[in-house]
Amino acid sequence: KSPTHMAFGPGNQEIVTDLKNSRFMYRASAGEPFKVSPVPVKGPHSVVYNPADKLYYANDTENHRIIAFADLSSATITAQTNKIAGIPLKRPHDIVLDPASGWIYAINPNSGHVFRFTAIGENESVISVPVGGYARALTFANGKLYAIGSAKGRIVEIVDWETSTFKVYASFDPSGS
Repeated sequence: KSPTHMAFGPGNQEIVTDLKNSRFMYRASAGEPFKVSPVPVKGPHSVVYNPADKLYYANDTENHRIIAFADLSSATITAQTNKIAGIPLKRPHDIVLDPASGWIYAINPNSGHVFRFTAIGENESVISVPVGGYARALTFANGKLYAIGSAKGRIVEIVDWETSTFKVYASFDPSGS
């Protein structure tokens, strides 16, 4: 009804995040029918598969948590958290994996907090990215992480995580401020 994300893998698997119906739909490959996952979520926005630990990580947005699970056909949640690096999750949106480093990243949309971890409860850290208001998406391009600030029409390249160094690309500001 309201897809917000599509993920691929492992293999040829396809996963659609269905926000309004609070579910994931998945299939082993194109051409096969989608199945509805019983993983219990409320208002999810995205999911990613981590080949390092063979778990899926998803933001369970309306439950203010990140979850990890091993099987889309089961309701079993392997791990979950409502905070990362001591910062509460508040409607976490996008979740992405850097395939080169194995870091998993997620974002709180209203605060600009971007979280980094290798598994729930492991190697956690957080930085505050100057997105200028509401920011719902993260992406990787050419090995670099970007946060997309929807409110101010800005894209922020995270140049160096350790020193919180950023490069801001400004575009049209839809807020007019």
